[in-house]
Amino acid sequence: MDDLKPYQPILRGYGGAHYYDLIHFIERLVEGHDKANAILLFVANDIRGYSLRPNHRDLSPKEIKRLFKFVHKKIRSKLGKKIPVLVIETTPTAKRWNVWPQIAEANKLIKQYIKKKQNSYFIDTRDFYLNKSGLPIENYFIEDKLHLNSDGYKLWGQIIKEKLNQVGVLINNF
Repeated sequence: MDDLKPYQPILRGYGGAHYYDLIHFIERLVEGHDKANAILLFVANDIRGYSLRPNHRDLSPKEIKRLFKFVHKKIRSKLGKKIPVLVIETTPTAKRWNVWPQIAEANKLIKQYIKKKQNSYFIDTRDFYLNKSGLPIENYFIEDKLHLNSDGYKLWGQIIKEKLNQVGVLINNF
């Protein structure tokens, strides 16, 4: 991920991530990373406003917070409190604008929780991706109006690097 240089992330992400999936994989994902300089989390598919599968329903903001708390506790139980945990806010998108109030509420609940936790941080992104009218800036997204384009990722990388620098994360693998 060139947008995070000079940081050298070890990528463990996968498309379509949900917190309820992450619960099942979190131990394997953090296994062997007890020397990491930071753990970054980004999960953005628990509230979509549409279904790709039969019988699927979006989670409520409170359900997302509960799942996030479980994931955070698992990370801490496996890696301790020395490694910073940074949570990247779910970014507003035109594709999911109809459910942005619920996504924003989930972001708020996670941010409130993380503020109370030692060596844990929330990376705010929303204001960078909204125009003066408070709508998503379409120039940062590919045609699907959901995924970031190269300019969107470049900005995302700058936001993340700035927070890593503020937290004092060393520049090498995380």
